[in-house]
Amino acid sequence: MAEFAPTADDMLSLVAELQAAGAQAQHQAEQQAARSESQRRTFDCRPSALVMIVGHNGDRLRGMEAATGARIRAVTDKWAPLGATVMVESADPARLDAAEDLVRKSLELAKSPQRIPVARQALGRVIGRNGERIKSVNERSGAKCSVNQEGDPCYVVVESEDP
Repeated sequence: MAEFAPTADDMLSLVAELQAAGAQAQHQAEQQAARSESQRRTFDCRPSALVMIVGHNGDRLRGMEAATGARIRAVTDKWAPLGATVMVESADPARLDAAEDLVRKSLELAKSPQRIPVARQALGRVIGRNGERIKSVNERSGAKCSVNQEGDPCYVVVESEDP
């Protein structure tokens, strides 16, 4: 059997081929990372706001995932600026946008205070006799509800430390 002795040109050719393959693999990995990043959006929020994303036993989160087709994850994260993170992922930009919209709206609901418009003619039913309904909501929820009766519509202002 003949012995193969590579020449310097063979070695240079092999090194160049390996470098090209490595550069191509690096380029593909960078493109994949860029595609993956463009299909993921994250939101920082307070841990107490996660209830508006997750809901009771995860029902709200599963409903948002079913409605949009996107994957939504909500976690407390001690390294996140506000203490929690919500991540939305999808390969389809339209689904990603729909899920992002639902998450933003849910996190907006977690902000305090909330101003709820109420028509002047319905204000009596909201307040209750001698303010009993508002007092009951305050006691049961721990939130502070107040009524701004100036103008029409009037506003019920709900303030809370915890959504």
